[in-house]
Amino acid sequence: VNFLVLPYFFLDKHQYIADRIIEYRETRTIDGEEYEILWRVYPHPDFGIPRDFERRLHRAVEYIISKLERPVRNPIPLGSRRNLARIMGEPYSGAFSKKVKDGILKMVMTGITTKKAYYNKRKKVWIEKAFHMYDKAVFTGEEMDDGTIADMNYLYLSEPFLQNINASYVCPIDYKFLRSLRPIAARLYELLSVKFYGHAEFIQYRYSTLCKLLPVKQRRYYSDAKRQLNPAHEELVRKGFLLSYEWTPVSGVRNDWYIRYVPNPKFAEVIDISPATETLPESPDEKKDSSSHKIQDLLKMVTEKHQSKKTIERTIAKACKKYDFERIARNIRYANSNCKKNYRAFLIKALENDWGLELQEDEEARKEILQKEAEKARKEQELYEHKKRVQAYIQNLSAKDRQKLEMQAKSEIRKDIQGKDASLARMLILSQMEAIISRKFEEKKPA
Repeated sequence: VNFLVLPYFFLDKHQYIADRIIEYRETRTIDGEEYEILWRVYPHPDFGIPRDFERRLHRAVEYIISKLERPVRNPIPLGSRRNLARIMGEPYSGAFSKKVKDGILKMVMTGITTKKAYYNKRKKVWIEKAFHMYDKAVFTGEEMDDGTIADMNYLYLSEPFLQNINASYVCPIDYKFLRSLRPIAARLYELLSVKFYGHAEFIQYRYSTLCKLLPVKQRRYYSDAKRQLNPAHEELVRKGFLLSYEWTPVSGVRNDWYIRYVPNPKFAEVIDISPATETLPESPDEKKDSSSHKIQDLLKMVTEKHQSKKTIERTIAKACKKYDFERIARNIRYANSNCKKNYRAFLIKALENDWGLELQEDEEARKEILQKEAEKARKEQELYEHKKRVQAYIQNLSAKDRQKLEMQAKSEIRKDIQGKDASLARMLILSQMEAIISRKFEEKKPA
């Protein structure tokens, strides 16, 4: 419930927040005493803030967890990334697979601090703690804690999160319905579902509070605020979750409004908590299907004249039981480039000794060199264009302003031009004039 109510995934795609924290504060009465509660989410500077893709990925993880026997224990078997694609309703591809890995790592690296904002149901306390939602991930082919090689993707949940799952501190979610919604509507559905679960006749939020809980950027003007949220409101009404919603002014407060949400009682009668066609964790047949796709993907990398050979297919199938996908792929590429005869025997030896690792390192080194050269060329082009802009700016100055600029340049390099011949002194002055204008351009750049 905590991760349905509290803000963790940043949804405003128009606002850059890569290195900023998400913060939520409110005053709450606990056991008759008033407290200021505080919830902060700290993105890792190298991974960025979790966004809508990570939100949808996390809901898929929650669904997987919901199908496990209690008590749930670490590590959580996620199955294959192809299976996660089916749950999320996404087409599977190499790009999707990378997004899943990056998304999980992003959530592993995102920090959280709570001051009486996060409720631990097992201990029945509002905790003050620093933690992560996910503690660790082990991907297919990587080494587990016990030294074995992971046969699928595994996730280790943090203690506060795991304890609440085992204490059944959860709210039923219609995953199929959730998957059908656009990002802000989906997040509103998550938040309001928790409040409506107690059979509330309505729930009312300030707009400013909603912006912190979703979270999205708070708009200053009423028309902009309605333009921001009403498409999501209308979607939830149209699809039967809300009966109605209403904006009303907050007395004596500018640039903030109440939004009252009335649930559709019929929606709870048809809630469907099975989100997809999958039953998790993967069945042996699904594992076989996933393995078959993996073998076929690897077989396509083999040189064309060997692709149809059953001996090669059996070699790759056997290798899939021992090695991860990347190791097999790089050694196929190595065999393609270096084998002169007896492809199968060469490939087996390459796999056993991982000859392809050196090739991969060479490829990565070449790629790094090319990236550095491209970056160098880009910077040189930027410098050239910048110099052209500066020179054009100086040429367009009035005679009076140009004279002022020249006097400033002479003043700044007086010692450097003393004793120099006229042509060299002139060159130094022009260079300093360009440096002065460059400084002005830099000062005008937004912080």
